[in-house]
Amino acid sequence: MNLFNIRLSDLDQIEYSWENIEYNFLAKAKMKTCLSLRHICWANRFSIENIKKPMKYILQLSMLIFLFSACETKECCVIPPYQNICDDSVMISADQYDAASLGIGTLLDANITDDCLNIRISSSGCDGSSWMIKAYDSGGVAESLPEQRFIKISFENPEKCLAVFAKELSFDLYDLRVEGSQEIILNVDGWGDGLRYVY
Repeated sequence: MNLFNIRLSDLDQIEYSWENIEYNFLAKAKMKTCLSLRHICWANRFSIENIKKPMKYILQLSMLIFLFSACETKECCVIPPYQNICDDSVMISADQYDAASLGIGTLLDANITDDCLNIRISSSGCDGSSWMIKAYDSGGVAESLPEQRFIKISFENPEKCLAVFAKELSFDLYDLRVEGSQEIILNVDGWGDGLRYVY
């Protein structure tokens, strides 16, 4: 090819060849650099792709730990004080238990609802407003499965009328709970069947 007779198509061919040479040179240089620093390339791949999933699990675990630790605060773990919703409470006294008597009263019903011993007593009287009704526990616990306790109802009726009335009353049983047990049998004097108190 004469230097002075170069055609335009030849110039295009020369320019295309130089572009291929430049592209191949840059590609090889980039590959060589990556191979020479392959530990860096691998580290970048590890840090970007493989750390994403562990970081996700670490974040979830941190949130769970936060939720559990939140219950260590006083606001979360404070147990509200026990509230007596019954009319009265069963008193623990061996002497009062021995002296207790239904007198002229008749025990019509006895059952347990939550922490309340509910009783229904019938007797003669004027209106029953002056009746004195108490419940006493002997203080003793019979070692059985479940354990057993013993209760007497004390009934005093000063009224002299001959009309017959019935009165219902409830007594709190919370103080009769036995440590280490979740239920006990309560034997109410004058009521044949033992009552199961579950707490």
